[in-house]
Amino acid sequence: MLFSNITPSTALVVLTIASALSLVTAQSRPVDVPGSITPPSPSDYCKQFANAAPSKGAQFSSGQGCSSTVQGLIPSNDKMVSTIITAPDDGARVDPSVELSVTFIVQNLDTGFALNPDTEFLLAPQTIGKDSGFIEGLVNLVIQQLTGISAPDSRNFSFFVSLTNPSPDGSYTVTVPPKTLNATGDYRICTMATSASFHPVIMPVAQRGSQDDCIRITV
Repeated sequence: MLFSNITPSTALVVLTIASALSLVTAQSRPVDVPGSITPPSPSDYCKQFANAAPSKGAQFSSGQGCSSTVQGLIPSNDKMVSTIITAPDDGARVDPSVELSVTFIVQNLDTGFALNPDTEFLLAPQTIGKDSGFIEGLVNLVIQQLTGISAPDSRNFSFFVSLTNPSPDGSYTVTVPPKTLNATGDYRICTMATSASFHPVIMPVAQRGSQDDCIRITV
């Protein structure tokens, strides 16, 4: 008999996982999306949307935009990006009057590849290192203040840095100046791995571990 040697609590876990997998499968069915997903050429795609400004290398400070840049090269599933923040500890209480050191390690990313975010934003397809097979890109670090369990506004952050220098072993240490986190409360520290043109890294499979990491600290 199936599941005959497991406890009720274990069976509940198994059933929960099975239900989740069914949900993923059910929600993965194709749905209608605006516009043609197979235009005659990439440059024709954005012509379908009159209210979306075409991407020309500048960031979109307001209004909708549209990028016709092809997604580019995609790594094999044994070379997907993965990141872990190693310090400070998740849940740590920090002193805002002193420097805060944030360290993390990113795997399977050829770091140090960054285009100009003011003139080449979202213009280039994703590239892969010829010898490594890893995505060529960079990692950003962002700190946001939290308010209860509400999701923070992505437009607001206390600290942001793009790490454009290469790291052969994928390890980075970021120094946050004193008094940067000048309000008491909880903060979220997150990494954001991107391709050289600052779009999120494109991965080969939908069901996978996250390419980024986040922790929470208290000031």
